[in-house]
Amino acid sequence: TDRAAQIELFHALAAIAAENNLGQGILVKIKFNIIASLYDYNPNLAAFMKPDMWKKCLDCIDELLDILFEHNNIFIGENIAEDSENLAVSDQPFRVRGCILTLVERMDEEFTKIMQNTDPHSQEYVDNLKDEGRVCGIVDRLLTYMENKGSTEEICRVYLRRIMHTYYKFDYKAHRRSLGLQGETKSEQDQEESEGEDSAVIMDRLCKFIYAKDRTDRIRTCAILCHIYHHALHSRWYQARDLMLMSHLQDNIQHADPPVQILYNRTMVQLGICAFRQGMIKDAHNALLDIQSSGRAKELLGQGLLMRNMQERNAEQEKIEKRRQVMLTCLKIQEESLRTYLFTYSSVYDSISMATLSEMFELEMPTVHSIISKMIINEELMASLDQPTQTVMMHRTEPTSLQNMALKLAEKLGNLVENNERVSDLKQGIYGGYFNRDQKGGYQQKQSYQRDGKSYQQKQSGYQRGGYRNQNQGNY
Repeated sequence: TDRAAQIELFHALAAIAAENNLGQGILVKIKFNIIASLYDYNPNLAAFMKPDMWKKCLDCIDELLDILFEHNNIFIGENIAEDSENLAVSDQPFRVRGCILTLVERMDEEFTKIMQNTDPHSQEYVDNLKDEGRVCGIVDRLLTYMENKGSTEEICRVYLRRIMHTYYKFDYKAHRRSLGLQGETKSEQDQEESEGEDSAVIMDRLCKFIYAKDRTDRIRTCAILCHIYHHALHSRWYQARDLMLMSHLQDNIQHADPPVQILYNRTMVQLGICAFRQGMIKDAHNALLDIQSSGRAKELLGQGLLMRNMQERNAEQEKIEKRRQVMLTCLKIQEESLRTYLFTYSSVYDSISMATLSEMFELEMPTVHSIISKMIINEELMASLDQPTQTVMMHRTEPTSLQNMALKLAEKLGNLVENNERVSDLKQGIYGGYFNRDQKGGYQQKQSYQRDGKSYQQKQSGYQRGGYRNQNQGNY
């Protein structure tokens, strides 16, 4: 069946049910089916929701929660059999088979997949990140609903969802209040926001409930790790250290599933950074030693994959590991702001002082010099550096829009050539030589080869095949 047509049919049924006052039970049942159809629209587990489907999903969950809050006589649950459902008889409480908690958990997972599959340096990533406020709002509404009608196990699950959206965020308002920097001339709205509950209080309340009530090791372990991470992020070293030692997680974390192990590794790194900020170098060294000495810190922290031979990881394993990667929330904002400024206003300036740029973006002079030098070397910025005066001299030779399109086309063609040759090597069974420095006959050798009757010398052309891999192989 056409999934899109099925979703539209459910929407039409919901409109008919509302117009004819068929009852809130039927409307809730239709809403459950709409959300389930949106989740099943793409059967590929690795794929993520398209923007229009994602917006429909958020709207539908909000509408479903509105109905549940307005009508207290509606009971929902997975343990309600379909033959015992009451969708139409208004004299009795409505009984609908379904679980709102499962739908919200799936929505949260879809949001994570959307962020993982979006370029973190693009405007689209920023736009998608704005949806986190709405996602957190839905989780908060579900939390309120479950506290009144949910079981202890369900409350623990929704508490963990709330914790996962809180633990990694620094509470600037609480930090300012602790330093006594909250001004008295704030507007009423700012004062109301500043008087909100501190994240430390929220984390303490939610985590302690899970410690006392949860019966599953996984939820309790995740809550402890998030609690430690939050303490360490706010430089509460002794609370974080004591909680880690009392939990004894380091004794059996190797038996946990990979996402929990990644969370543990990230917590240990944050704990080490916290110790370093407190001047406890030995404790920082002990916390960071295992991660840093492994040689695969990015993989252990869920921030990237190592380049391995195909014999060690097949395509399915690679997809699974990519799904474990965490979202990128902030990356060198000041440096990227400087680059963006130069890209945008290079045509306006004849010259600009590096001291001015350093002060404008609060960066050290060597950092500014390094960023501008890389941009000039990579031909991203048509300029030169005047060392005696510490100025950037603009050449005013920016490419036209046609030239920019030609450059993008050349880059895509280069990527296409490299991908085609990688596939060709894989089919011929010599893929291992692609990464091996010493293997004869690989791309590392300065050999010419024939294609379409033309001879190419690898090191003589401007485009060097495998050049990026040669330069960066040591990083892996």
